[in-house]
Amino acid sequence: MTLTEYIQADSAADLPRDGRNSRSPWLEGWNVQLETGRVHVADPSDANCDMYGCVLLLAPGAYRLELQVARHGGRHRVAAARLRRQDIDRFELGDRIGDVTTDVASIAVYDFEVFTRVDVEDDARWLGIDETRAFFYLCQALSMADVPNSEICLIKTGFGDGTFAVMELISSGERIGFEIEFIDPVEDGLEP
Repeated sequence: MTLTEYIQADSAADLPRDGRNSRSPWLEGWNVQLETGRVHVADPSDANCDMYGCVLLLAPGAYRLELQVARHGGRHRVAAARLRRQDIDRFELGDRIGDVTTDVASIAVYDFEVFTRVDVEDDARWLGIDETRAFFYLCQALSMADVPNSEICLIKTGFGDGTFAVMELISSGERIGFEIEFIDPVEDGLEP
């Protein structure tokens, strides 16, 4: 199920809005092409500065961004996010790679090397944004019209600011992605 389908079905359903909290299954966001595989996960204000956030190495190729959404107090929030290779469906959670801290209630995920080659502060380059890749207020993908593979995923972080563990996803001993949990299901009282 896609993120759009889930949000539309959940919002249209006659679900109790009595504070009952629940968490979705993993939902398909969009596909991301990693040109170099040097991925930076950081506060958006720290983009293009790899001394902040978490930098990890993945094989170049096609990846899928997936989200889990929590309905908490009648509102949707991103409970967890992961980026994984599109062609691998069987994997497990591995070791902690690092941490990402945000004070703007969101994180950015992007191919670091692609953005070191361009002036990201040149506003005119961002005019080619595909508005169909924005999912309500939960996340969006931006790209520069004239720069191939320049997707940058902006993801809201659960209840807002904080420090979150970046965990690797492993398949057959190989790192195929990462996962970040923003809302702890037990600690934050989410029903399965």
